[in-house]
Amino acid sequence: EEVQQALHFVDNLPKNVVAFTIETEDETLFVVYNANPKAVRIALPEKAQWEICIDADKASDKAIRNLTAKTVQVEVQGISCLVAVHR
Repeated sequence: EEVQQALHFVDNLPKNVVAFTIETEDETLFVVYNANPKAVRIALPEKAQWEICIDADKASDKAIRNLTAKTVQVEVQGISCLVAVHR
């Protein structure tokens, strides 16, 4: 029940793309899976700043790059996932 309340799927995505957020008291995770062979651009949820921790090339428990509030979309490479954190 707690997970269901924290999990929110994103609507109106390209074919073969799944995205969702998981919200806790301390942070919000934004997870995107792209099963397409080509990259897609996905709108970021409205937060001030996001830290990309996992992309097609790297995975870390720390930010591998930061996105500011001016960044409204993020590119997710083909056959990959992306995880962004807002703390």
